[in-house]
Amino acid sequence: MGNSLMTPSLPISGEEFSPFILPRCLPSYTCQLSCYAMYGVEKWGVKPEKIKLFEHNLLSDQSAEFSVKAGEIDNTKAYIRGSIADMRSLLADIDNNVPKEEECFRKVQDERIRNRCNFRKVCD
Repeated sequence: MGNSLMTPSLPISGEEFSPFILPRCLPSYTCQLSCYAMYGVEKWGVKPEKIKLFEHNLLSDQSAEFSVKAGEIDNTKAYIRGSIADMRSLLADIDNNVPKEEECFRKVQDERIRNRCNFRKVCD
């Protein structure tokens, strides 16, 4: 396959969507846990209501249990589809993973974000 853009093999199908009106997964662990639930539903045919999800904070040694509903999994699928569409929209050649010209990319002004970014030299 060479350098072609790889998309995850996810149980996400067909309908069109707008990345501007997608529900966002907040906080971030909610989206991650929903992805695990989505995997369980697809892999083992388990109903979302039967899945127990646990988040454990190693720093504070605190745990929390979460449950997920089918609608939350649908929101996560929509979020992933939107993320894929966002990334593809910045490619001039999707098959060869070639980006558009640098002018097509927004430069981040927020120093808190820029200081943690691996590509901050681009915004300097």
